[in-house]
Amino acid sequence: HNGDPEAISEVCCDMSPAFIAGMKKHLPQDEITFDRFHIMKIVIEAVDEIRRQEPKETGLLRKTRYLWLKNPGNLTTRQHQQLDTLKHHNLKTAKAYQIRLTLQELFSQPT
Repeated sequence: HNGDPEAISEVCCDMSPAFIAGMKKHLPQDEITFDRFHIMKIVIEAVDEIRRQEPKETGLLRKTRYLWLKNPGNLTTRQHQQLDTLKHHNLKTAKAYQIRLTLQELFSQPT
């Protein structure tokens, strides 16, 4: 809106292909920063997808969906214990969950 594109050096947005394409076209020299909310949403969805793909034969992941989706601070004592037990198994879901927690911790640090 009649602004100077040269005055812009960085743009923050979600990961919409339309936004990215528009910025590459109109602001090609600028840095793109994706917002935390959308990054964490994708990571949490990925953890759930991995959980769904994990083999069902063992029954370990049965009725555990919300253990992996809830923030650790919102888990009950029983859920914490169940999660700790599951972390000791060689599960892809547990590895993905650990990546999620690491990202969450990075994003919670002051910039």
